[in-house]
Amino acid sequence: MRTQNNNKYCNYSAALLLLTLTTHVSATNLNISYGQQEYQVNFQDETVTLNPNGKGAFFGTNLTDDLSLNLDYQTWQGDKNINNRFNTDMKLDTLGASLNYYLDEWSFSLNYSQSDIDTAVYDLKKAAQTRNENTESFSVGGSLGYGFSSGTWFYGVLVSGLYSEWDFDKSQIKGKIKSNKAPKILTEKSSGDSTSISSSLSAAHYWSLSENTGVMLGALLSWNYLISGDSVLISRNGRNINTGANQRNTSRGTGARATNATALNSISGDDSYGQLAVYISYDISSSWSVDLDSSVNFESDSDAFTSSVTLGYVF
Repeated sequence: MRTQNNNKYCNYSAALLLLTLTTHVSATNLNISYGQQEYQVNFQDETVTLNPNGKGAFFGTNLTDDLSLNLDYQTWQGDKNINNRFNTDMKLDTLGASLNYYLDEWSFSLNYSQSDIDTAVYDLKKAAQTRNENTESFSVGGSLGYGFSSGTWFYGVLVSGLYSEWDFDKSQIKGKIKSNKAPKILTEKSSGDSTSISSSLSAAHYWSLSENTGVMLGALLSWNYLISGDSVLISRNGRNINTGANQRNTSRGTGARATNATALNSISGDDSYGQLAVYISYDISSSWSVDLDSSVNFESDSDAFTSSVTLGYVF
């Protein structure tokens, strides 16, 4: 069972900040979001698409006029019945933080995130047969952005880099319901890392409706490139595997895949892929706003679609 990379949903969030980079002001804001995305797993030579729902919270505050701190948390959960034979479900939790420095039209950011993905498949006709996968990861990265405005138009460019490490555990229980034999348990552990870079272009237009209300409509086009990715099989069925050179597989952005595609893809995704996102924000008042955004991947193994609605409050 191969899981789709969830980081693609979050990739455009930082770049969308460029849409309002030139209007950066000292403030503290709290956002609460709800959304849905397509999440794919490969099961028995078949791609199964789940549509997990997600909730999130974002907190941002200015430490100084030029320095801000952002914290965010997201949780996603979904399930699906497959031909009345199997049930599959997934749960994803992510936690992130970023430190941002602004200098005129420039922005510099350092960020950290960690995630925990659990995916399970249950055989409805053979209760003793289940399959579980867990991927824990962390990522550190940085970005350089430039934003400027022309009247009521806003433009931005962002270049970023990301390094990720992950640990992957898989277990499968095989057995029959009416059997005196203990079920057979198969396990596998692996780990790896990846390095990627991305670039983004964004543009937005703002329509003022009154002194404290207005609408901003924006779009973002980004491209992600996987520079390298290493995957190491640590153990299988409790037996340690030699992690020497003959057990290591490396992807160097040339289209080659690491052998453990399950874990590597769940964190790093494809060697390269693009993303198009659109965004509309309505300032209800000087303090409240509501945002709608959606994105779709292209030139990707999984051209997933994501949408969300966010309610924001500025203190």
